[in-house]
Order: sequence, then C-alpha cells, then structure tokens
Amino acid sequence: MTSSAHPPFKIGYARVSTIEQDEALQLDALQRACADRIFVDRASGSIQDRPGLTSALECARRGDSLVVWRLDRLGRSLRHLIDVVHDLEGRGVALISLTEAINYWHGLVVRPARSHAAWCSRLR
Repeated sequence: MTSSAHPPFKIGYARVSTIEQDEALQLDALQRACADRIFVDRASGSIQDRPGLTSALECARRGDSLVVWRLDRLGRSLRHLIDVVHDLEGRGVALISLTEAINYWHGLVVRPARSHAAWCSRLR
C-alpha cells in the first residue's frame, strides 16, 4: 500500500508585470525562504491567464505553503486575492508573504515570515 502523504513543500510564486522588469529580486527572496519549487509569470496582474500561478496552485497540496514576495504579486485585485486565500485555506495550504511578514494558516498568522526565513537560513 502506497501512502499519498508527502513532506510539506514550499511553492514559490513570482510575477513581473512587463518584459522589461526583472524578477531576480523576487526569485532571490523566494530562494532564501527555502522555496522547493518556483513558478514565474511575466504578465500584468490584471490578466486572468497566468499559467505560472495556475501551476503553483495546482502543485500545492495539504500541508504545503505558497510563498510570495509580496501579496500584490499574487492577486489581480483584492477580490481575487481573497478568493485565492480562501481556496488555499480550504485545501489546507498556508500562505507566506515575505515582504509583509505574513504566514497565514487557516485564518491565523502563525509567525512572522521574516523569522521563518531566518530559521530556514540557519538550516543551510
């Protein structure tokens, strides 16, 4: 019998709005936060079709964390951000925002993300 359980993953998501923008700052922050896998979109936040976000959300499983550099990289609008957070919460996936120092798990701010990044860096 095979177990479907897996160790928790940190799924990183980065988005830049234009081709001219560089996602290096976001990618560096996500790597320092120990993201296991990172998805990137190069599109305006108002565009509905963001394959990187779709893949990141599909990849996230119960117990995992979706890590973003800043909340505005995740949602197209406040309503969209709320919908994504509710979806993650319903699936048992935490949301970590590095810039806002938020670690959101089932309606609770668990611990500031900056302290988590510091803890993670000590593991390396």
